Amino acid sequence: MAPQKLTVMILILVLSFVPSPRAGQSTEKPRIGFCVSMIYSPLLMYKRYQPLMDYLTEHTPYQFDLILCRSNREALHAFGRGKAQIALLDDISFMEASEKFKALPILKPLNAEGAPVIRSTIVVSSRSPIRTLGDLRGKRVAFGPHHSTTRNLLPHYLLWKNGIDLSEIESVKNIGNQSEVVKAVLSGTCDAGALAEGVAEKYAHLGLRILASSHPLPSLPILVRKDASRELVRTVSSALLNLDRNNPRHEETMKQWDPGLRYGFTNARTSDYQQVIRMYRSIPAGCGQRCHPKAGS
Repeated sequence: MAPQKLTVMILILVLSFVPSPRAGQSTEKPRIGFCVSMIYSPLLMYKRYQPLMDYLTEHTPYQFDLILCRSNREALHAFGRGKAQIALLDDISFMEASEKFKALPILKPLNAEGAPVIRSTIVVSSRSPIRTLGDLRGKRVAFGPHHSTTRNLLPHYLLWKNGIDLSEIESVKNIGNQSEVVKAVLSGTCDAGALAEGVAEKYAHLGLRILASSHPLPSLPILVRKDASRELVRTVSSALLNLDRNNPRHEETMKQWDPGLRYGFTNARTSDYQQVIRMYRSIPAGCGQRCHPKAGS
């Protein structure tokens, strides 16, 4: 399907679900685009991210519009051109946004343990004879998009640190959708796959087994453009930092959101992500596309 047609279909799908303004609700609020790259199907993305837009619209003086992009490249482009003032990128693209557009991280999501970190996993079928990372030599492995932190960078780093070169893997597939990675592993199309920890745990009951987990890294931040108003940053930060997962009412609100966003937030700084940059530059092939400079370059 042509990219233009797919974009139109996604836009139509999203708009068809946008609720009408409630009675008495002001329609005069300034509109703010919130860009998110698609890691699920368009419908599932809408179900998991539109409630966040509704919450921000209700608790700030702005109307938030969800902008779904087919890839992080497309999301970065929309963010850079000003179609979106806020972005949540699923990968290392937030650092490109910082370098190219002087974007600023303002918030980090907390995980189920209340820590602002993420982990990557490599999973296999529960019936698989694979028991160690070394057993992946000569096997078929599914990774995420090239610029994904949790589904490409961290798994590559995990293999590299354990003495396994990608050349020793029989075949490497880069799959954008995490649910498709799950299907590939469970169907036997791939012998192993890289997933974010929360996704791996969610689908464990279907027959997935975590083979290995990465060390923790800072969770992926919510970004704002450098020209974002102080009022926008203040009100968005306040609305999300005020959420307490131990508060039953707040917990009820957040349980509608994506699993990676439903446990609260803390402040973020650019310096929090220096370790991620060093990891990209330490792996011989980086993300797999050789598009990032090595240390000292």
